[in-house]
Parts: sequence; structure tokens; C-alpha cells
Amino acid sequence: MVWAASLLLLLPLRIGADSLWEENRTAIAPGITLTRITRAAASNDAYWTIGVLIPTQVNSLSLLASQDRAREIAVKLRESGFDAKVREERNPEYRDLPAGTLGYSVRVGRYDTREAAAAAMPALSGLGYRAMVLFTGDDGDTAVGPLEIRVLTVDPDLFRGEITPAYGRWIVGRTKTSALADEWDALAAVNAGFFVMSGSDGAPGEPAGVLIKDGKLLSEATNGRIAMCMFNSPGRGPRVSFEHLTTTMHIAVGEDGRHTVDGINRKPGLIRNCGGTGDTPTDSPRHDFTCKDADELIVITPEFGAAAPAGDGIEAVVDESGIVTQIRGREGGAVPDGRLLIQGIGSEAAWLSSNLAPGTKVRLEVSISDSRGRRVEFGAGDSAINGGPGLVANGRREISPVADGLVHPDDPSFFLRWGIRRNPRTMAGVDSRQRILLVTVDGHQPGRSVGMSLIEAADLMVRLGAVTAMNLDGGGSTAMVVSGKLVNSPSDPAGERPVGDAVLIRSVPLERAVP
Repeated sequence: MVWAASLLLLLPLRIGADSLWEENRTAIAPGITLTRITRAAASNDAYWTIGVLIPTQVNSLSLLASQDRAREIAVKLRESGFDAKVREERNPEYRDLPAGTLGYSVRVGRYDTREAAAAAMPALSGLGYRAMVLFTGDDGDTAVGPLEIRVLTVDPDLFRGEITPAYGRWIVGRTKTSALADEWDALAAVNAGFFVMSGSDGAPGEPAGVLIKDGKLLSEATNGRIAMCMFNSPGRGPRVSFEHLTTTMHIAVGEDGRHTVDGINRKPGLIRNCGGTGDTPTDSPRHDFTCKDADELIVITPEFGAAAPAGDGIEAVVDESGIVTQIRGREGGAVPDGRLLIQGIGSEAAWLSSNLAPGTKVRLEVSISDSRGRRVEFGAGDSAINGGPGLVANGRREISPVADGLVHPDDPSFFLRWGIRRNPRTMAGVDSRQRILLVTVDGHQPGRSVGMSLIEAADLMVRLGAVTAMNLDGGGSTAMVVSGKLVNSPSDPAGERPVGDAVLIRSVPLERAVP
């Protein structure tokens, strides 16, 4: 078996000389290994600075502006006594984005610590400027460290357990990865997909993209976005693949009637990360953005939470046999096991009122397909989580930030902050022998680990042997738990962040292991 240490000697990696890397590995269970990779050296050139937030035409603030606008602001700041400089922010080449200039930023000062930079910000505020503290080691254009990387390798030829997602008691709500690992007695775990964090974007904790658990669709896909698909068959090791999924849902009424369902287990009208149908401002994926739709039909299952979304519109209560038992306002409340709520707002509320009544027989039809339009079947032990973008295909770096919704047309600084600058990362991959790689890179901690850009993350996955790989939720969500202990250093000041779901590596109960 080729391990990370030997791979580090075989392939170049732009984030540091091979002589500066150290690694060790620990067997967790038969077929599961934890590898710790460390680059302790840091760059003496990195420092703290202040990034000026520039008003845009869409009534928001951005780190980027035109060159003329950035120069104008820098001149005004220098006239007020600040050491202001204009920096050209460039993006490297991606599969669907040529290399070029994203825009121009304005930076003020050079500071030894975050605290010193933060202490200088009130003076900028006094001139009417808003700003944020930046670390230049996160820029992604210099080879610096330090870095802390954790790699879980699962060999399906030796491991007879399962890889599966888990969430808290309900889909709604947030739970720490360590708590989920403890609750489900997992051998190891990492944080999983993107999720809603604010009540203005949906129900906190609900997936911002696809979630399939044990063959059941619990959250619709951000259509066309990549997903981590986990297949667990009795008597066999787990298998993982990465597919660009599209979900299609209909309510079948009677013998011939079929009506499109917009989503499942979310607040009607709010589509986090977009990628739906008939939404504003786009039907394409747009990461960390909430699209809206005033006319939606949403299905709520018992897994959603203690109370279904309440508000304007109406809902149909459907019993275990698929019979509508009640039509009422969207009053919320729990959905009993085996039942469904069908919620409608806007014109979809009118459709529901006209076509469903107590005694009507309905059926939820679900279809899941890949990028070629082929149906993807999920059995009783199979699951999928959201994420993105894809990082590696056919053993080579392949990132499509435009298709994945990372390039916002009204704010190019979003991709600068999210994908080009270094951040904590969580990734999943599969190598040529179908071994599964779950990887975390700590970040936003200059004395410990600076994180990685998307390109650096993809190059790391290639170097670890991945032939396919994708990005999962990262930033403050990045967490890895092994044998009941958190083995990485989350970046949030409060420590480990509660998340929407996690990927667990579990021993399968005896009854599941027998073919």
C-alpha cells in the first residue's frame, strides 16, 4: 500500500518543500488508518493587514472594485494618514474560468498580530469605511505554512463496516460532529455537507443541497451540483462515488394527475444555494446565497423536525396509506411517523386547494439522476450528501467554480474569499483501488495551520492518490473525530462548530453484516 509519506516524495506540491513535511499514521481498526501530515515551517513574509470594504452598485460591500475606484479610495486614505495600497486580485485558471483579474482591493497597514490590526480599525470607521482584518498568508499566492492535515483512509477490501451520513434528532437543528460520532458509536467521522445557518435563509440546520439517508430522499439536490454518494451492501465493504445529481419530484393524484414538487424538508420560498426551478434570481447553483420563489409546493416528512414550517399558504395532511385527511392553513406542528405534509404557497397553494381534498389518494414520486440523465438508485443502506465543488476527476485537478455557483456575477470578491484565499477544508476522495479518503486541513490559525485554496486542496488530493474527489463544507465547520476524540483544530473562536450533518465510519451491526 502506498501511503501519504511516499506520495509526498513522488509529486510536487506548491505549498512547501518535501523536506519540511512530517507524517505519522495510526491504525484505527482493520482497514481504517489515520495519517497525520504536518508542515511546521511558516513564512516570515506573511503579516496582518486591513482590507477595506468598498460599496457596490447592488447596495452591498465588497473587497473588490475597479482599478480606478480602488486607487481613488487609496488616495483618500493616504491623505488621511493611512498606509493604503492597491492590490490586483487575480484568479488562476480553472476548467470553466480563464485566468484573469477579479478586481482590485485596498489594504491598509502591516501588523504583527490580529489584535494590532483590529485595534487600528476604529480609525477607519471614523472616516466612514467598513473593513475586515486579513492575514496575507491566506492569499494563496505564496508558498507558506504551517499546515496540519489529517487523512482517514478506508480500505473496503478490509473494512466491513459502513460509511453513512448522520444528523441530529431532526434534520432541523445543528449538532457537533463529535456529538454525532459519539451518539452513533462511530469509529471516525468528519463534518459533511453545507447547511442553513440563519433563520432568514431557511430552517437552521436544514441541508443546503441534497441529503439521502438509507435510500430515502430527505432534501432535494442543488440541481447539477456534485454529491458524495455512499453505497453500503451487506457483507461487502463500503463504496463511494461522486455524482452531479438532479432530483425530480411529483405528487401523483389519482390515476393520471402529476404535479411538480419544488422541494422537500425546507421552508417554502427559500432555496439556500439555489439550483431549483423558477427561482429568483437564478435556477443555477449560487453558493452561500438564498434564492426565493413565491410559488412553491414543498413536502415535509417526519424527519424534518418537531414543528413543520408555519406561515402563509395551506397544507394537506397525508396519512400512512397516502390518503389526504385534512386541508388546513400552514400551522406547523410535528409530522407523525409515516405521514406527510404537502405545503403550498402562492399559486401552488391555489393548486393544492383545487386538486386535493380529504379522501384524495396521493403518492410522492422521486427520481434521482446523474449528469448524463441516468437514474441513480439508492438502496436501503445507501446515502448521499451535498458539497462542492468537484476537485479531481480521472486523477487530475478539475474544478469548475462557475458551474458550481462560486463565481457570483454581482460580487467577484465572494470567490476570492471562498475559493482563492486559504481556508480550512474538508474533502472526500477515492483512489484507484477504491480506497476512500476523508481529509481535513486546518486553517485560519497562522501559528498552527493556514489552510488551503481550492487549487491547493485539489493538488493535495491528487498527491494522496485520489482519482476522484470533491470539497465538503469547510471553514469553521471542518472537524475530524477519531476514536471519540477531536483530532483537528477547528477555526471558530468558540471551538468545534455545530453542523447540519456528518459522515460517519461505523462498524455494522451483526444483522446488517450477514448477506
